[in-house]
Amino acid sequence: MNEIVSFGSDFELSSEIKVFVKSAKRCCDKLTVMLLKKNKSLVDFLTQEGVNIVDAQAIMNERKVSPQLSPYTMKTVFFYLYAKYYTESEQLYLCDLTDMLIQRSPFELITTDKAYVTSENYKIGNCKTNMTWLQICYDSTILNLLKDKEILNGGSILGKRKACVYLLSEMMLDIASIIPRTNNYPVIDQAVLNKVVYFDQFNYVILRNHEIVNLAYSSSMTDFSKSYVVHQYDVNKQLEAMLYDKYK
Repeated sequence: MNEIVSFGSDFELSSEIKVFVKSAKRCCDKLTVMLLKKNKSLVDFLTQEGVNIVDAQAIMNERKVSPQLSPYTMKTVFFYLYAKYYTESEQLYLCDLTDMLIQRSPFELITTDKAYVTSENYKIGNCKTNMTWLQICYDSTILNLLKDKEILNGGSILGKRKACVYLLSEMMLDIASIIPRTNNYPVIDQAVLNKVVYFDQFNYVILRNHEIVNLAYSSSMTDFSKSYVVHQYDVNKQLEAMLYDKYK
């Protein structure tokens, strides 16, 4: 079974979520949304669309997850817990709940037993935000080792379930050490993903050919026909408006 999984901490129903849900459910056997706080309009919509709703609060209680964690950190924690303990799907696509358009089944990209992550096709050293995250979460030594690498986006993890669990477990080890050092810094996930993958590249596949396109640094792109997933489409206001109208 192929399963797309997303997480929402305190989300209300929005046009972005409608685009994601209505496009994603055509491209997988099972679509799951983990919710920490259940907004009625969102739950009603997800139920109507046949989405598998997972009570993240129940998992939080059962696994003793700290409620003080930021939504970004919680996303990684809940992805790990769900992939390891709460699903038996053979292949997973773990992704953001908003600004995601699923055009084709991303599971067609899986041809190895490794986890897949996606490049933003832009160097870390040219992005002040990503440099700041790495500096805070690690130190100047790690930053200098990674600054010439391409940014890996924290909103897409793809692969066979065991491969996803392996990547997420490695991320969890780093997160556990970063939280106390940084006073629970809110944005950890992307810095950790980049460090973990680049320090152990043999175990991962980096998608670099816009298979999952991230528009933050590719906003000039106009042809997305070959992309399985379009992420961060909100930077292209014409595309955003078209999608909101199509999936309303």
